[in-house]
Amino acid sequence: MTWDNSRMSDFRVKVVLVVSGDQWERVLVRATLRDRGLEALGCESIEDVKSWVQEKHVEVIGAVVDITRTLNGEEIINLILSRTPQCRVFVIMSSFTDSLPAEISRKVEILRRPVSVEDVVKKVTDSLAL
Repeated sequence: MTWDNSRMSDFRVKVVLVVSGDQWERVLVRATLRDRGLEALGCESIEDVKSWVQEKHVEVIGAVVDITRTLNGEEIINLILSRTPQCRVFVIMSSFTDSLPAEISRKVEILRRPVSVEDVVKKVTDSLAL
């Protein structure tokens, strides 16, 4: 019996990136997304995001980005959308104090704090029609 690897080069896993400087938030959102049947990968930094959006066997279909003082949300969002323009991006921001430039705001869905893990996951799964 022989194994045909020719089709493996086209294989891509559909994932949702969870980008947050807060380890517990990443873990909780990832675990809940996985419970709903989605593959989710945690990213602590822009370097993590770069490595996943450049991975040829990964198709980023969604991203949850928590904008904080330690993460440059604009840079991360632009990176994700430049590599995967079809990706749905959900941005968690402080209540009415943080803002994004209009050209970015039109491309993302903004979730204002306070927002629960369940609310975030429901928004992601509903938007991805899962």
